[in-house]
Amino acid sequence: MKGKVFSWMLLVALCLTLTGISYAQSEALLVIPEQAQVLPGGSVKFDVQLFGLDGVALAVEEIQWSVDPDTLGDIADDGFFIAGNKPGKGKVIATAQFMGRTLRGEAEIQVGVIDRAVKLIIQPKLAVLSISEQLQFTAKVVGPTGVPLPEVKIEWNVDPEELGTIDQNGLFTAGTELGHGKVIASARIFGERLEDVARVIVGPKPNCAIAGMVSDEDDLSPIADATISAHRIGLIHWVQRTQSQADGTYLLNNLIPGLYVVRAQKAGYITEFYQDVRYFNEATPLQLTEGDTLQDIDFHLNHGGAISGMIFNADTTDTLGAAHVTAELVVNRKIKFHALSNEDGSYLIQGLSTGTYVVSASKAGYKREYYQDVTNFADATHISVTEPDTVGDIDLTLEIASAIVGQVVSEETGLPIARARVSAWRLYAVCTHCRPIASTLTDDEGNYVLPVRQGKYFVTATAEGFAREFYQEASDPRDADLVEVLENQHTTGIDFTLLPLSTISGIVTEEITDTPIAGAEVIAFPAINTVRAYREPYRVTTNEDGTYLIPNVRPGTYILKAKAKDYLPEFYEEAEKLADAKPVQVGLNEQIENINFTLLKGGVITGVVVNELDNQPISHALVVAKLIGRPYKKRALTNDDGTYEIAGLVAGSYHVMAVAKGYEKEFYDNEPDVIHADSVEVVPPEVKSDIDFSLTPVPANEGAIAGFVVDKKTMLPITGAFVMAIPIRPTGIPHWDVTGPLGHYKISGLHTGKYIVMCWAAGYIGQFYDNKHNWKSADPVWVESPNTTTGIDFMLKPKWRGPYRIRGRIMARDNNQPLGNVFVYATSSEGVVGFAVSDEDGYYEIPEVPAGNYQLVAVTYGYVQDNDNDPNTSDSLSVSLQDNQDETDANITMDFDETADVSEPSSGDITPSHFELSQNYPNPFNPETTIHYQISEQGIVSLKIYNLLGQEVKLLLEKKQTPGVYSLKWNGMNNLGLSVPSGVYFLSIEVKNDKGVVFSQIKKMTLLR
Repeated sequence: MKGKVFSWMLLVALCLTLTGISYAQSEALLVIPEQAQVLPGGSVKFDVQLFGLDGVALAVEEIQWSVDPDTLGDIADDGFFIAGNKPGKGKVIATAQFMGRTLRGEAEIQVGVIDRAVKLIIQPKLAVLSISEQLQFTAKVVGPTGVPLPEVKIEWNVDPEELGTIDQNGLFTAGTELGHGKVIASARIFGERLEDVARVIVGPKPNCAIAGMVSDEDDLSPIADATISAHRIGLIHWVQRTQSQADGTYLLNNLIPGLYVVRAQKAGYITEFYQDVRYFNEATPLQLTEGDTLQDIDFHLNHGGAISGMIFNADTTDTLGAAHVTAELVVNRKIKFHALSNEDGSYLIQGLSTGTYVVSASKAGYKREYYQDVTNFADATHISVTEPDTVGDIDLTLEIASAIVGQVVSEETGLPIARARVSAWRLYAVCTHCRPIASTLTDDEGNYVLPVRQGKYFVTATAEGFAREFYQEASDPRDADLVEVLENQHTTGIDFTLLPLSTISGIVTEEITDTPIAGAEVIAFPAINTVRAYREPYRVTTNEDGTYLIPNVRPGTYILKAKAKDYLPEFYEEAEKLADAKPVQVGLNEQIENINFTLLKGGVITGVVVNELDNQPISHALVVAKLIGRPYKKRALTNDDGTYEIAGLVAGSYHVMAVAKGYEKEFYDNEPDVIHADSVEVVPPEVKSDIDFSLTPVPANEGAIAGFVVDKKTMLPITGAFVMAIPIRPTGIPHWDVTGPLGHYKISGLHTGKYIVMCWAAGYIGQFYDNKHNWKSADPVWVESPNTTTGIDFMLKPKWRGPYRIRGRIMARDNNQPLGNVFVYATSSEGVVGFAVSDEDGYYEIPEVPAGNYQLVAVTYGYVQDNDNDPNTSDSLSVSLQDNQDETDANITMDFDETADVSEPSSGDITPSHFELSQNYPNPFNPETTIHYQISEQGIVSLKIYNLLGQEVKLLLEKKQTPGVYSLKWNGMNNLGLSVPSGVYFLSIEVKNDKGVVFSQIKKMTLLR
């Protein structure tokens, strides 16, 4: 007996060695299917088994299932995966214990369709190579149109390393041992790591096949569309699958020689493994040698037994639809079968093998019940199933759990509203950014069951096109009725009748001719400061006949504006300025009509942009017309033939500038800067033509910085974004580029050294690299001339939109000269709301800002905002936008920043002669700032952060310290570990000893997220 045990263990050990099974390799366990894709909310069953090289199924201890990331969905202990509601891609992981060791197997799972605007594509996706054979892989990053993005650095890796080697040009050389793995291509772009994988086999070529037939076991009729899959056992993992034909025949080809487990599946039948078995570990592996085709590998599928019955409500005896019914095999509870009850409460679980089962059912708002009338598996009545019989009348009555029940209908039509969202809120947490404690969707009849614990709740219902309603018929939580839920009871009759939202309609025409204007944009801005969720304006475009309709408008006061190409914008009603606009009041279920606009044509500037060297047209060049002495400007991109048109200009004198990717900027007429530029007079509606440019290419013989600029929300490329690199030295000259149609830029002509890189674009919030709002916290970019530093990408966040604008001028205090290229941020407690860049004359304008109170923060390299003539403080400028009044005098003064050399303070070993709290650095900051202080006497040092209300936000330090120089960082978190919003905070230091308080000081800081 001992000899047999020893021999068996030796055989297992040999199998493990021959199959290459190790406890750190994914091939240790065979998980099927090895790849699966399901819809959100869908499900798929995974199985797992360990085999030796000879096809012997090896017994393992308990299998543990998990999903990575766990946000993709849930997986039961039998491998039954239920997808979540969000698309994504990850792994299903099975781990098991075998002979005291841990084995791991993986399968790929994708939920929904993952649609990336930018993606990396590797070719080929699958390769089988002989030992030491070479293969060239290629990879490219493509944009939304499928066009490859230029100058993207691809990194290549092989996993596992023993599979082979790959150079950084993608040339793969297979290793000297058989195996399987993957070649990984990756690239970092837009702050995100993109990756694609090619599967690689080092081993014999796939030249084998398996053929056979799938039929019904009862009547031997052929089964069409059955799925037949072959899974290779051993070190080399290989899977092929096919569908049976109308006559039941199938052919699995392109198989690598080796041992295979083959199975056949079809809905309504029991899955069968070859040869006539139902479980993975009972399968008979098939041996394929080179060039083999195995015939007559047939399957005879059995419908199996079934269990049927009804699901009832225990209190009312009404039937229950959409209940989840499960049959568990008593001898192995991991074998489960699932069904949902129909609308009439009936259910049918098919495809059961002969055996003894326990049946249970569950439904939202009800307790799980096991047959017959018990609450746990141990006390359940066993149900014997014999194929092919159906065991009927297995009825279950579900006891009520605590829940809120009701219906949602339209007040206007009385019809039920499907997929309305009903939510329960705690008494102290009803707000637009708070999360409800429970939420559900109504069914097709508008009915819902919302499971909650015993307690009192506010309950809301929302649906697309309808106003949110609190129970009972309230629009505000202060007017709502509380819903009380008792233990193990349904609180019924919590019904909602939702009012449709309103509409605004009208027509946009030309004032002179009264002809309709198609494609005009009409915007409805909330006129007052409202919650963030409702601050986004409504936007529509006019039809061919000039008409428009804005649907689903929430109640409130709105400022409406219309604008169109070639025309001057207009506020309703016939107003050129916001101050003269007429607000529009909107209630619930109203049709606001005749909100009409008559637009006047503006002036036009046209011309062509060409290459100075060969006179060839430059497409996608950016041309900007800036009104002299005011921050008003408009822009256009050139067409393929180099022509451009800037329309809808107000009367006045303009400076016109053109710049393109890879070219120096130029002012009209053939001037390098605005000082020498010629002005262009515009008189609407006249056309000023022949404003042409011939741009000089940037020399390519020096260093460069390159990257992409995309929309952070959509990940689409931004054309016409400005990117500027400033050398980190006092006399550094900025270098520019502008992004092309793929969002790509390349700033050339750079010497070796460090640079601060900044980026901005119309309609977006500018930033310094890498995602910073202050140059002091920016990541410097190193350039080694003549090389190009790539991957310096920007993801710009779209600005908020509102009816107001903020204007001003930025001047240097030391010489009273205007400062250009200054970033100006309009911030609130909710973050950065608006953004502008000052021009060469120091003027800036932040357009389309929502109503509210804001702090203006100005940032540029080498200067600090200094409105109060105190360089030790970093002042923000307060502005208030309300009552239809723009802010037109938001002037800012800046002082030279002596810390512009980016040097760090040194503490040294000298005992300080006095107490001091230095200004935090950087300031403004995001995400963290450094605080330096010194103490000249021993004492208990307390450092605290307060908000504008004087409330303590963060205790940074409270400890005894000896005389010396100290520093610490604040990461913008409060005492609860939560991020605090943007805004002004106060840093307080207090030093105590036996003399009492010997030192205290306060500094103002600005957090800019």
